[in-house]
Amino acid sequence: MDAKDVVDLLSQALTSMPRVAEQGTAKQIYRHLLVRSGLLIEPVEGTMQFVHRTFQDYLGARAAVESLDFDFLGGNAHLDQWEDVVRMAVAHARPAERTRLLTGLIERGDSSKDTRYRLHLLAAACLDDATELDPEVRTEVQRRAEKLIPPRSVDQARALADVGPVVLELLPGPEGLTADEAYFTVLAAVRIGTDAAIPVLTRFRAAEEKRVRAELALAWARFDTDRYAEEVIADLREDDGLYFVVSSSRELRTLRRFGGRSYLRITSPLSVEEIESHCVPDRLVGLCIAADMRCSWKWLHKFPRLVELTLETPLPEVDVSSLQFVPSLRILRVPSTVRTVGDEVLPTTLKIIRTG
Repeated sequence: MDAKDVVDLLSQALTSMPRVAEQGTAKQIYRHLLVRSGLLIEPVEGTMQFVHRTFQDYLGARAAVESLDFDFLGGNAHLDQWEDVVRMAVAHARPAERTRLLTGLIERGDSSKDTRYRLHLLAAACLDDATELDPEVRTEVQRRAEKLIPPRSVDQARALADVGPVVLELLPGPEGLTADEAYFTVLAAVRIGTDAAIPVLTRFRAAEEKRVRAELALAWARFDTDRYAEEVIADLREDDGLYFVVSSSRELRTLRRFGGRSYLRITSPLSVEEIESHCVPDRLVGLCIAADMRCSWKWLHKFPRLVELTLETPLPEVDVSSLQFVPSLRILRVPSTVRTVGDEVLPTTLKIIRTG
């Protein structure tokens, strides 16, 4: 906000605050607030902002409750930047005021197809802040949330993700969830895509369902590399032939810090030297190359336990003759649309499987 506008607002407020007005002009009081309150800063000369968004939201929520502006709050509740204001308003409000505010969110959600999920889930997130609330209102809020959480389809997972981070603290599990519910819960958290989702995802690291763990492995590139590796990847169960997806040399180096993995799916065109340097030779059993790597495959003989190779190549043909120098290899998977060249020199112990 321009400093001039701040001074104008203070001038209006001081007309009803005579004791404060006696202490100085609006401009002097503004300077005092700027220097002494610890809440305001001037990022550029002549402009003002709160030092942190939370202060703005907190004071805005308190002002809205004191002014009984619940219709104003409800009318903006579907906007991302108003979520924290609404939640703080619920915490500030008295029981009857909470009832009015949450009832408004429910009713507006019931009548609006476009914002229904967002408003109903925001109301559910507000329950933690509603220490005293009419039991009937609490039941109505919970009843609507239960229709959406846990998600039971891809469409529901996407709809929850579209609501944003407020959903994360409402997601349950893994205890008490079916295999489908666990998978779609993870899918919703992953699609939200902020690091705030990581604590939710860590709860599913030891899931029995392989597709749940596969989704966790696939999601690495969406999050901070090191934090996700330490909190999710490091303790992710890797049995059942689970492939760990690697999209950068940094991720490959990070995996080596954790002892490497038996099955890797490389989705970016890393160099042969990078793969050789950062894969653990005695660990690698299955390798999937899902990138355009035009090279001889002779270097794979350095991985004595490698038995499965999958080439998800975009090329119309691939020369596999160099695989004759990889004696441990037993299975080669290539897309059915790709022509293999040099397969006549491959040993009979190597089986070629066409996929797709």
